[in-house]
Amino acid sequence: MIRRVGIGVCLLFPLFSYAQQQASWEPYFEDMVSMEDGEYIDKEQLYDELCELSQHPLDLNAANREQLERIPFLSARQIEQILAHRDRYGGFTSVGELAAVPSLDYRRSRLLGELVVIRLQERTSFPSFQEILRQGKHSMTALAQVPLYKRRGDQEGYLGSPLGHWVRYEFGSMSHVKAGVVAAKDAGEPFFQAQNTWGYDSFSPYLQLTDLWRIKSLVAGRYRASFGMGLVAGTSFSTGKVAALTSMGRMATGIRAYTSRSEADYFQGIGATVALSPRWEVSGWWSYRSVDATLNKNGSISSILTSGYHRTSLEMEKKGNSHNLSLGADVTYRKGGFSIGATSLYTWFDRPLQPNTSQAYRRYYPVGNEFVNTSLHYTYFHHLVSLRGEVAMNREGGMAAVHSLGLTVDNLPNMVLIHRYYAPRYNTLHGHGFGNAARTQNEHGIYFGISGRLPWQNWYFSSYVDYAYSAAPKYLVSFPSHALEQMTGVEYRRQRWTATARYRIKLTQKDNNTHVSLDNLWLHRLQLSSAYTTTAKWVHTTRVATAYINNVEGDRGWCLAQSVAKNWNRLDVYLSAALFDVSGYDARVYLYEKSLYNSYSSLNVYGRGWRLAAIGGMEVFAGWRLRIKVGITHYTDRDHIGSDLQTIDSPTKADVEMQGVWRF
Repeated sequence: MIRRVGIGVCLLFPLFSYAQQQASWEPYFEDMVSMEDGEYIDKEQLYDELCELSQHPLDLNAANREQLERIPFLSARQIEQILAHRDRYGGFTSVGELAAVPSLDYRRSRLLGELVVIRLQERTSFPSFQEILRQGKHSMTALAQVPLYKRRGDQEGYLGSPLGHWVRYEFGSMSHVKAGVVAAKDAGEPFFQAQNTWGYDSFSPYLQLTDLWRIKSLVAGRYRASFGMGLVAGTSFSTGKVAALTSMGRMATGIRAYTSRSEADYFQGIGATVALSPRWEVSGWWSYRSVDATLNKNGSISSILTSGYHRTSLEMEKKGNSHNLSLGADVTYRKGGFSIGATSLYTWFDRPLQPNTSQAYRRYYPVGNEFVNTSLHYTYFHHLVSLRGEVAMNREGGMAAVHSLGLTVDNLPNMVLIHRYYAPRYNTLHGHGFGNAARTQNEHGIYFGISGRLPWQNWYFSSYVDYAYSAAPKYLVSFPSHALEQMTGVEYRRQRWTATARYRIKLTQKDNNTHVSLDNLWLHRLQLSSAYTTTAKWVHTTRVATAYINNVEGDRGWCLAQSVAKNWNRLDVYLSAALFDVSGYDARVYLYEKSLYNSYSSLNVYGRGWRLAAIGGMEVFAGWRLRIKVGITHYTDRDHIGSDLQTIDSPTKADVEMQGVWRF
């Protein structure tokens, strides 16, 4: 029932976007996430993955299918054609040769060129220890976040200083060896105090060996494991609905090192994939790790926490108070473009999970100490058709299934159809399937996307529609509910100029004020952008976005932003400014702002105010680079920012970030 009508408008004008290269992957990342609300896509994990690929590019002449699937903008057909070109001509001789792959357009060829390298020397065996050390490259990155304000918790609740900082060490050698450790402390967390006797609040070590005799991948420390469509094991990022237009709904598979600073969604122990023969592969992994949990009075687990914050005494009490054991295996048979496999995952907790199932939306949450999920998955690739799917079941008999069909025909639009069914009784602790929510549960939906070239020269279009039905209650939804989403976009590309228009409409349902029926909430977003690159490598970008939602409060607003950037050989500068007026959270604006290396920041603004940011970087010595970012946000509609211990008793929030990178 519609009671009031509100409108939200956002005008985003990054006049000059940061331009390290015209084909930088960051504008592509911004395109993928700018229309996503963040309900079903982990933007930070996707950003970390692209950072990892850009800093450790794949060897295009040695990468297998699973490694190429890590690149989110490649379709199954494009991967097949890359592998076929390599087999036919004995490998690529240069990145420019990517232009010979028929389905790769100019933009994707340039993007791919940033994430791969060409090594012409063929290696038939795993390198010796001496070769690994001689060819290896080291890097050390450190970042400190210095707030120029005081939160309420800094004075009366937080155990540590308001400074946040992290350190990352990495070693890589010839695409065969990757090792490193990430140590991080969030603002307010103790350093060499309380339970953090080792200094940092979290440590993430990893070691990965690739192509070691029959072992395709061997990982120790923290790692990710993903197979099939992610219904049983899916700790890799899931593509959003915009990205699914190019990835055809697939996700990266296999076992690989976990290099993120996030303290959730990873395994810890050892895992490996072994090629028993050219057609048979076996993967297995063992994980034992501590988890943060809110406990019931009887010591059972009420809920598992994933924020990773340990700033207060209460948060510190929950740190690592429970433990989780996972044992997983996958067997896959491959022949040509066809594969079929089975995945099974056993999970055990030292405390029983006992959520409050009297709450309707928690009725089917996992309960107990032991959990088992098993699935069958398949793939089939043809130069015109790609098929993928997985059918899974948990120990209680709950079913889940997802199937995708991609159709790519020359001179015709690309099409993708994804059907998923996740029963209310199906639950998974380590799976993330394509859908509307973080939980792969209680959803039956179908997605259809289409993209291609318009009849006019240099014009392209993309569109999708997605419908989902939830049979059981959800959070703030006490009855069976529906969700509908549709997006249409057009893009014009010509030499140095790109213009894009996208419109999205989304229907969600929530309880009304009396909790006796559901209200329909319609959210409309329109985004326009224009990017122009000058001969001096300045990139001018203009972005306009509008939002409309018929919620009870009638949220409305607007935002205007500009930025300017330039990159020289030893110096880079980035400046941005934004002015916004958004009346409520439901009409919030997702504002992508460039950050320092390996430091993704997601800004969603609402209220009235302005935002300024500046980044300066320079190469101090050979292999040494220093970067500094300053950000200031000022609100004109309030005298404080935030709530509870995060409250800042000022309308202004200013931060300084300093980062040093040493590569040797």
